[in-house]
Parts: sequence; structure tokens; C-alpha cells
Amino acid sequence: TMLPPGTELGKHRDPFALSMRYHLGLVCPNSDDCAIWVDGHKYSWRNGEDLVFDETYVHWAKNDTEENRIILFADFDRPVHTPMLRWFQQVFGRLVLAQTRSNNVAEEKVGVFNHVTPAIYRLKTFFIAAKEWNRTVYYAVKRTLMVGLIGLAVWLLVK
Repeated sequence: TMLPPGTELGKHRDPFALSMRYHLGLVCPNSDDCAIWVDGHKYSWRNGEDLVFDETYVHWAKNDTEENRIILFADFDRPVHTPMLRWFQQVFGRLVLAQTRSNNVAEEKVGVFNHVTPAIYRLKTFFIAAKEWNRTVYYAVKRTLMVGLIGLAVWLLVK
């Protein structure tokens, strides 16, 4: 994956905890101005050097150099020690994480989450603007929606 000069990947994390992330520096600026922060710790990419990290920690990256950063990026299964956890990891990965697939090749199906992401982004942008406009109204609507969703979930379970 490439991180062009002057770009930043915002703070994010993987909430599922099913995998670990591996980075290998292939073509890097070899500068501390091109780095990733994982759980508040800074790591700079260097050619031929690798990094494994737990992607459930908040992480973000920034390239403040004039060069591209190119790394090999791979995820691998998180080591688990019990048969029940291994079974859950496999089933969850097949059923839920498959819905996050992106269309990397023409014949690959796109997961449902990638179909709804644009709508979620528009909704998030709307709520950010609403919060800036009037925090009181924002929090009232947010809490009303949360209570409504919880109520709907309980009603569906009881039904």
C-alpha cells in the first residue's frame, strides 16, 4: 500500500480483534516524518524493517515527506489458544468480516458494509454539522435515536 507525500490516515481501529497487522517497509522515505502511531507510540517505516501490531488499538499514519511510502501490508489470524475461540474466529470471519470485502478484482463480490458506507459517511457529516450548529439539539436527537434503536431491538427480541 502507498501513502503519498503530505497525506494522513485518520485515527481508526479494528473493533473485531480477529487479526494482527503486519507492515514491511519496501520503498520508504526512511524518515521519522513518515510514521504510524499505534496506541500513542510512534513507529517510523524503514526499508526492509517490519512491524506487527494489534489493530484494535487506535492507530493512524502520516507522511510529512516529499516521497511515497510503499509497504507490504498483510493481516493474519490472531493467535487464539482454545478450540472454541478458534471456531468463533473462523465463523465470525466467514460470516461477518466477509461483509467488509471491497471490489479488488472484477469478479469479487462487494460486502454489504461497502454498499452502505457512503450513506453512513453522509449521515456522519450531517451530524458533525448539526453538533457545530447546536450541541443541545445534537445530543437530544442522538440520545433519542439511541433509545429508539435499543427499544426496537428489545421489541424485536421479545416479539
